[in-house]
Amino acid sequence: MSGFDSRILVVDDKPANLLAMRRLLAPLRVEILEADSGQAALSLALQQELALILLDVDMPGMDGYEVAQALKGFEGTRQIPIIFLTAAFKDHPHLLRAYQFGGVDYLEKPFDDQVLIAKTQVFLDLHRARLAQKHALDLLAQGEAKFRAMVDHVGIGLIRLDTEYGQILEANQAFAAMLGYDSANELLGTTIMEVTHPDDLESSRDAILQLRDGQCTSTWFEKRYVKRDQEVIWARVTASLQPGPEPDRLFIVSAIEDITENKRLDQRLREQNEALGLFYNLPFIGMAITSPETKQWRSVNDALCQMLGYGRDELFAMTWEELTHPEDLDLDLRQFQQVMNGIIDGYVIDKRFIRKDGQVVETQLDVKCLRGPDGHVERVVATILDISERKHTETTLRKLTADLDRFFTMSLDLLCIADMQGRFLRLNRAWEQTLGYPLDTLQGSLFMDYVHPEDREATLEAMKQLEQGDQVINFTNRYLCRDGSHRWIEWRSTPYRDKQLVYAVARDITERMHLEEELRHAKQRAEEASQAKSEFLANMSHEIRTPMNVVLGMAEMLLESELTDQQRLFAQTMHNSGKTLLGVINDVLDFSRIESGRLSLTHLPFSPARVTEEIVHLMRIAAEGKGLTMSLELADDLPEAMLGDESRVRQILINLLGNALKFTEQGHIHARVRRDPEASDRLRFTVEDSGIGIAPEQQRVIFEQFMQADTGVTRRYGGTGLGLSISRRLVELMDGRIWVESRLGEGSRFEFTLPIREVARVEENQDTEHPMIEPHGPSLTILLAEDVEENRILFENYLLHTTHRLVMVTDGVQAVDRIQKERFDVVFMDVRMPRLDGYEAARRIRDWERATGQPPVTIITLSAHAMEGEQERSLAAGCDHYLAKPIGKRALLKVLCNLAGRGEMDQKGQP
Repeated sequence: MSGFDSRILVVDDKPANLLAMRRLLAPLRVEILEADSGQAALSLALQQELALILLDVDMPGMDGYEVAQALKGFEGTRQIPIIFLTAAFKDHPHLLRAYQFGGVDYLEKPFDDQVLIAKTQVFLDLHRARLAQKHALDLLAQGEAKFRAMVDHVGIGLIRLDTEYGQILEANQAFAAMLGYDSANELLGTTIMEVTHPDDLESSRDAILQLRDGQCTSTWFEKRYVKRDQEVIWARVTASLQPGPEPDRLFIVSAIEDITENKRLDQRLREQNEALGLFYNLPFIGMAITSPETKQWRSVNDALCQMLGYGRDELFAMTWEELTHPEDLDLDLRQFQQVMNGIIDGYVIDKRFIRKDGQVVETQLDVKCLRGPDGHVERVVATILDISERKHTETTLRKLTADLDRFFTMSLDLLCIADMQGRFLRLNRAWEQTLGYPLDTLQGSLFMDYVHPEDREATLEAMKQLEQGDQVINFTNRYLCRDGSHRWIEWRSTPYRDKQLVYAVARDITERMHLEEELRHAKQRAEEASQAKSEFLANMSHEIRTPMNVVLGMAEMLLESELTDQQRLFAQTMHNSGKTLLGVINDVLDFSRIESGRLSLTHLPFSPARVTEEIVHLMRIAAEGKGLTMSLELADDLPEAMLGDESRVRQILINLLGNALKFTEQGHIHARVRRDPEASDRLRFTVEDSGIGIAPEQQRVIFEQFMQADTGVTRRYGGTGLGLSISRRLVELMDGRIWVESRLGEGSRFEFTLPIREVARVEENQDTEHPMIEPHGPSLTILLAEDVEENRILFENYLLHTTHRLVMVTDGVQAVDRIQKERFDVVFMDVRMPRLDGYEAARRIRDWERATGQPPVTIITLSAHAMEGEQERSLAAGCDHYLAKPIGKRALLKVLCNLAGRGEMDQKGQP
């Protein structure tokens, strides 16, 4: 073991850290073993006897937690204490995980070297104590005969006790003699409590319980025993656990030393020291005996030497006159002469001494004389108390009092002393400037006379708190001024109940209150402006989406008709441009929702692998059209399902892959999903391209709203500059992080992380696409309430080759009237219509159905608003489902198939 009695294992995958730990632990005189991996650490721990393991958490292959878990699985290594060291994992869950895997401590890097040394030393001491205990137990186990031969020939008492009742099982002759018994056999069968002094029963019982319950393996204490003749003796007891012949049975072995005489000597010595100390060595009090004739020092204590700065020999060669301040000598000599003449027995005066270093010591001198049988003064005893601090305090207090008076006069705050009856006793001049009343008028008057009537009740409540002894802090009320105005006053008040006084500091906060009122108004105006912006966006959404519904619908109808190649190109271009414009509108609306805090996220199970595969598959066609390769890499350990907002994750991936596709002219686009290497409880999504890249100065602002790499990008590639800003906001709302790494002309890598909230596996949706047209399927009678003629034409053409019957009206009044006259299977209700809007029309239909007992018709809202809360408004009005414009033909026919009995529809109108 290289001369060392203990070993420590240090585990870290970094050689520099191992070297630093070896140098840090060198003073402990302990053998240091090193391991640079979890596997090496396990091998060493199984081969060596270790006092402690210092274990790094973050290691490749097998991390610290896995090493600790493996060690706890082996009998020989289970009890080795482990201190975890980490620089990466500093959150509370990792701390709990460390203790769950058996760690005794968890230190975060960089740690204090002294703290680590101290904690390591504790476990080294425990290890060495266990080795010593094991050695002692080995000696005790050498045999009962050897024990008997030993205990009967030592000079101290030795006994063995039962741990259950404290019964004396064995005792030597020395212990029997100690208690006045002729033979040790007389003690056998009795309990140790029977010979213990009543006042020490509880402590003796506690010591037995601590040993029996394993709280300690050995202990020592002092206690009293009662001898056979009732005499009390003191003993020093050393007790430890000893294994018996049976594996599960333990005994207590105690060594008892009679210390009664030592106690008596200690007591006598203590009494003498106390008497001498009380007389001569009181702390901080100088004492001296002087000669009445020569005035020389005969005896001095340490306190006086320290007080005057002289040694004893130096003082013995001097008189007290020599050290007295010249200005105080005359008074001291007159008093001393009266003592010598027998007029007085002593005196007490304040006088100053000159220290050896020339400083002045303020003292209180108490002089007494000791006379002989003839009345002659034999000795003079003086007690000298250093009152320099008290004198300094008195001087300081006088100065502070003067300063306080000046402060009270000059303070700009409102200072006040009042009584518990609510009367001003003292005020400073600031009150005159604030209220306009002369100070003489205010002082002595009741302050309630000046309190604003609306604030008097609250002020009385504050006074009750002060009367109960409680402080009143940040209390505000209004005081009436001499000119009829009022001022806002903020108080901090403290009661002084013994004197029935209240001390208060107040401040005029009128200007602050006015400013706060202005801020409230400004906040209200800002909220109104925000509301106006939201209403504007809602209107803009409606005004753009309504014609967009027609444009996309008509383009879709054209694409289904027979066209020439050029006509189909024109129609497809029109349809694509419309979808692009719709994407711009959606970006603006999403940004508005995020800015106003109205964007809500769903938390439903989804498969991250499936979502990414679908998006990449969708984008791959466009990539191949540009001659690019698009690849996807999915890690093997991805969760099958996690909680989150699938639609928003799709939106982020579409934004990032769309940007990569837009800004890459040749090369590749690669997507990857894996667990975050820096935090295994998070997923990292990566989109990497070989495109134009982003300049370093632009990378800092690329995620800001309306920002693009430069204006040339906007002209060449288009876009609003909101996509990345929205993506960043969405990632942050989902408790994630997004960033970019890029080099100009070489490509970019966008990455974002999301927390993993793993759940049970998501069942894949096996629903198949409904056919576009089913002429032989169930027919529905449909009522369309729509004020825009183009939308009515589009709707009619969508249903042209179906078996459904369509009735159209142009406003809500006509819709309510038609419902009351004819039975319909479903009503499509536009939200914004003249005379009566869709929501109010739906409410009137529901009221009529309840009043007449009619079965409720299915009402589907059609809205071009697409703002947050529109769906909730629809449901509150009594509608069954909600569809946002623009609505495609396939989506409409799919809804009708569901309603005809081929499926179900959720509240958003999604099959």
